[in-house]
This record gives sequence, structure tokens and C-alpha cells, in this order.
Amino acid sequence: MDTVSPLIHIGFHKTGSTLLQQQLFSRSDFGFHRMENDRQRVHAELIRYGPYSEPSDETIAHLREEARAAAEAKNRFVISHERLSGYPATGGFDAKAIADRLNNIFPRAKILIMVREQKTMIRSFYFQYISDGGSLSFKKLLKSPQPSLHRVPGFDLSFFEYDQAVAYYQQVFGRDNILVLPFEQISRDARDLAAKIIEFAGNATAKNNIDDSIFEKKVNPAVPVLGQHLRRTCNFLLARTQLSNHGILNIPYVDATFKMLRPALAPLKVFDTTLGRKLNDQIEAATEGRYAESNNRLAEMTGLDLGALGYQI
Repeated sequence: MDTVSPLIHIGFHKTGSTLLQQQLFSRSDFGFHRMENDRQRVHAELIRYGPYSEPSDETIAHLREEARAAAEAKNRFVISHERLSGYPATGGFDAKAIADRLNNIFPRAKILIMVREQKTMIRSFYFQYISDGGSLSFKKLLKSPQPSLHRVPGFDLSFFEYDQAVAYYQQVFGRDNILVLPFEQISRDARDLAAKIIEFAGNATAKNNIDDSIFEKKVNPAVPVLGQHLRRTCNFLLARTQLSNHGILNIPYVDATFKMLRPALAPLKVFDTTLGRKLNDQIEAATEGRYAESNNRLAEMTGLDLGALGYQI
């Protein structure tokens, strides 16, 4: 059994992953050594496999050697990518396989899981789905056209029952090696959240290096709701992606164009309240009472006061 012990941050999506990656895990003064080119390498080395294939011995050896080198330099090797928790638009179909793969490579890893109140999570992810190339309305995303067949993985609200993932990671890595934190704490007490992660990683003295402004820098600013409506239409008509492969045309650089236009779209935020109301109502109806039991189990497993943070309890 390999004895190296990296910190593996698996997400979930829309829980401040980019903030953690850029403003915490990239800082050696906190005792971290972030995996180089992780945004690309996680997909290539840890995710992109068929049901009967796994990383090569060479890939595994290289990952372990990186982790050992970081440990020898008195740092904690960090692998951080929200895709490690599965992808919500496909119901997280490969989440368990990824967990098993991580456990095979780093059986002594420490696992960080970030969760978020489900209604705000689903709203945020739906807009991410559009940014990723999706073209369905939220109502259509909820409903599989052939729900009894299960030929293709699809969006599933049960993906956001976080206790399932937490229970499995606790089972395979050990309860003491799992840290679950709420996304909401980033805005409520960012310094304490950072301190808990640093201490969990075994760098207790580095907590003294945390400044009060950590996580204040904004990353991935939200696109106005009207801008997302325009993007969804473009995805339907002008693009062919894994999430929407039926575009009448396939114009390159749709994603790059919208990223370039983000500053110009900012004034459209004045319409957010009106245009977002319908989506909020749909999410409210779809999730009413759905997550209370799961959140109660999660609170019991983690000791988190989820009710105080607005979660269904």
C-alpha cells in the first residue's frame, strides 16, 4: 500500500473551487503544493477512462512521485478539481468509479468535500450547464424524454444528496480522513474555513499566515440572467457540444466569444430579478422537501449546523 498522503479536493461543483485553487492551494506558505496543470491533467489522468480501464502503472507512479516530492519539501500535495465528484448534468454517473480510482492510487489521502445549499446550488449549476454548452430549459433538463430506459446518463436531482458521497468516501478512506465544509462559510467566515482546511492538511502552524482578505478577490463573475438566455439560444443554434449536439450550425469559438463579451453584458444585470424569478420558482417546486432527510443525515455525519445555513432540515 502506498503511504503518501495528498489532499484531494473533489468539489462539489459551484462551491468556490477556483477560489480555493488560486488563493489557498497555490500558496506554499500554507504548506501546499498544487498539482501542476491540474485543470487538464485531472481529466486526462484520473477521469477519462472506460468502465474496464484504469490509469497506467506509469501514470500512477508519476502521481505518487509528485506527492512524495512535495512531502519531502514539507508540503502537502494537492489535487483539486470539482469534476472528481462527478458531473451534475450526467447525474454523477462516474462519481463512485472516480472515488475508487483515487483510493487505489492514494489510499491514505485526505479528502476535502465542499457542499452548498441545494436550491442555490442547482440555480448556479444550471447557469454553469449553459456556459458549458447546454441548451435545454431547466424544465426540460429535469425530464428525461425516455425515463424508463436509462440509456444515457442524465441530470438527476438526487446527485445533490451529498450524504451519499460523504458516506462512501468515509467508508473507503476512513472517517477521520474526510473533511466536509459548507460553501456558505466562505462569505460568513472565510478565515475560519481556510484555517480548518490548513489544519486538516496537517499544517497547523501555517494558520498564522492567513490574512482577513483571503477569498475576497472575485473569480468567475456571474453572467447576467439575460446573457445566459442569449447563450442558451446560441448553444441551440450555433454550437455542437457534448451537452448539445444538435446545432443547426457549428460555429467555433462560441464559448470564447461569450467570455470576451462578459464585460459588455454586465449592464444586463438590471433584469436579473425579473428574469430569474421563473427559474427560482421552478427550482423551489422541484426541491420542496426533497433534501431534508439527506441533509439531516449529512449533519449527523459531519456535525455541521446545516439548518443555521439555510439548508432544508
